[in-house]
Amino acid sequence: MALCAPTWTRASASDCGPAGNQLTRRAAFLLLSLGSNAQATPAPASDEARNLAGNPVFVYRDTSTAAGSEFDDLVQWVPVHLVVSRLLVAGRLP
Repeated sequence: MALCAPTWTRASASDCGPAGNQLTRRAAFLLLSLGSNAQATPAPASDEARNLAGNPVFVYRDTSTAAGSEFDDLVQWVPVHLVVSRLLVAGRLP
């Protein structure tokens, strides 16, 4: 799973382009809320459409109401190392 920064380039369906565009590739899980416009079909090739594309690449950026660049998805993720750390503290991992 890859999480892309707002400056990402549409390199492929499986990555964010240059490494500087990646926020993480090691998320244990990601929570996605489609925001208030969830009932509407996003514009093709938009960041909101990318989050619904069915591949492991998601876009995270600030909310925008600018025409042609609307984005109200809420994206949160938890890194793998945090999950492992919490499991160690809880005595669930050796």
